Order: sequence, then C-alpha cells, then structure tokens
Amino acid sequence: MEDNIQPVETETTVTDSESKEVDNSVEKEETSVKAETPKTYTQDEMDKLVQSSRSKAKNEILKDLGISGVQEFKEYTAKIKTDQAEVENKLSEYKNTKIALDSATQDLAIYKNSVNPEYKTEVLTLAQAKVSDDMNIEQAVQEVLKKTPFFAVGSAEQHVQNKVGVDRSTTTSKVSAVDIKLQKSYPWLKDKN
Repeated sequence: MEDNIQPVETETTVTDSESKEVDNSVEKEETSVKAETPKTYTQDEMDKLVQSSRSKAKNEILKDLGISGVQEFKEYTAKIKTDQAEVENKLSEYKNTKIALDSATQDLAIYKNSVNPEYKTEVLTLAQAKVSDDMNIEQAVQEVLKKTPFFAVGSAEQHVQNKVGVDRSTTTSKVSAVDIKLQKSYPWLKDKN
C-alpha cells in the first residue's frame, strides 16, 4: 500500500506584493548573514591585539599597586634587587663576625680556665653540649673542668705523679729545647737537677 503513494504537486500563485516581501526578507537574511560573518585577522593583527591587551592589563595592575608606569616599576624592582643584595652582604658579614666572636669567646674561656692545649678540642666539644640560655661557654668550660680536671694545665703531670706504683726515679724532668741549646752553647750551664 505504501508503494502507491505519489507526491502531489500544487501550484501556488503569488501576488506581486507577496513577491516583494519575500525578496526583501531574502535580502535581509543575506545582509544579516553578512553582518554575522566573523572578521578574519592576519597573524600580525592578532599579535598586535594580544600585545595591546597585555599592555592594558599590566597598566591596570600597576595602577592598582600605586605605580604610574612600566618604567617606574622597572626602577622599583631594580631598587629591590639592590636592597636584597645589600641585605645578603650584611647577613654574610654578620655570620662571619658571629663565627669570629664565638671563636674568640671560646678561646678566652679556654685561656681563663687554664685548659691544656692538647685537650682544647675535647673540652670545647663537651662544653658546647652544655651551652644554653642559662649557661654561657665560659660557665660550661668550668663545669667540664669540674667533672674532668685532667683537662686543666698541669693536671696531667700531677695525675701521672700521683699514680700509685709509678717509679719516680725513672721520670725525667722536662727540659725545654731552649735549655738544651743554651747548655750546648755554654757548657758551664749545667742542669743542677
């Protein structure tokens, strides 16, 4: 049944006024289509538009920051970099001065407390472990020497002399290199010990 269906053609008569209206509407659609057609840009034009947009955005941000222009911003950032370099130099100088001061303070504490130079490193290591807000390096060295008096000057010889069972006849007195040279140069200077 479906095969027997045939299209029917109908004729429509259009008056002149209706024809003009249709022609006008077609022209309007063509102009609106032309108006809606997007404009095409070359790569150079696009680059200029993007650059202009970026420039405007930069200037708006700079104005929000209270900077009048790009040149002032560049001067400001250059000043910041210079100031930062000065701060880093001062910080480095401070650290070096602090290290020198700490070293001098440690040497003074060692000297004041008569620490044997052979044990300077050991005493400083032990003392630095005790340093706190309540105890400075000198107090810490004193504490170390209280617990280990062996580190003090002269205490090593006393320690050896005070040992039980040491044959004191075999111990020799210390003669300095200067004394030996003097005795060789001037034989009448003999060791009277």
